[in-house]
Amino acid sequence: MLLTETLPELAKELYQLLEAKRPELALQLSNLKIVEGCACGDDFCASFYTQPKPNGAHTGRVTKLCYWSQRRACSQRHFVR
Repeated sequence: MLLTETLPELAKELYQLLEAKRPELALQLSNLKIVEGCACGDDFCASFYTQPKPNGAHTGRVTKLCYWSQRRACSQRHFVR
């Protein structure tokens, strides 16, 4: 499921925030797939994976974003390439 289809408001907000400082990430949003939600069990967690969750430590390049939204406190979103 694509981020833009599942969470269109979030995708738009992230695009606007990333466009100025991380345009290479902003351009990836239209093809970004949500693979799995975080299973930590915390009711405040809104994290999700865009690649299958690794067994053990992350390898390769991982970018973790934290942003402030008017609707929520701090929401973390994971972009893994």
